[in-house]
Amino acid sequence: MKIYTTVDLHEHTADIQRAAAFEPVVIASQGRPRMVISSVEEFTRLKHASGEQIPKEIVDARTAVVRRGLPDDPLGYDTSDLRYCSGRNREIAAVETRLMQDE
Repeated sequence: MKIYTTVDLHEHTADIQRAAAFEPVVIASQGRPRMVISSVEEFTRLKHASGEQIPKEIVDARTAVVRRGLPDDPLGYDTSDLRYCSGRNREIAAVETRLMQDE
């Protein structure tokens, strides 16, 4: 179990949250443990194991939707390269290419 100070919590909140997703972490103040931060899954598991009721705020919480990749472009443009996702950028690049060939 990792131990962080309250100063760490203030300065590195995101890092501590990432660590708490894998295992509970201890927050110490003045060299003494003051609190434990854990994931919702771990908190739910402990509540269930002790026979305690899980708070309504956790039960009713919506789960996050994770989307991977880019959606298909409704105009049919190739969205695999973010630099050229916009049709306007592609059209400008095509015009620039044609102008360069004429020189």
